[in-house]
Amino acid sequence: MDLPPYSHQHHFTAPRHPQADGQSEVTNRKALQQLRLILTGSKAWTEALALAEYQLNTMVHSTTGLSPFELVF
Repeated sequence: MDLPPYSHQHHFTAPRHPQADGQSEVTNRKALQQLRLILTGSKAWTEALALAEYQLNTMVHSTTGLSPFELVF
């Protein structure tokens, strides 16, 4: 199935080098901020990671007006 063309470009970066991709840097920074906030309580980091992932996936992005979860599903 061919998808219609859209005005976007795919940019690939090495998985071990997120500094090459500005969006990855921003996402990683936000994830670390969320983890730090959650870990100030008495949660295990494994529980905090799941909560931080949920928060990032449901946070509305200012550019699209939608959350990543809404864009995928």
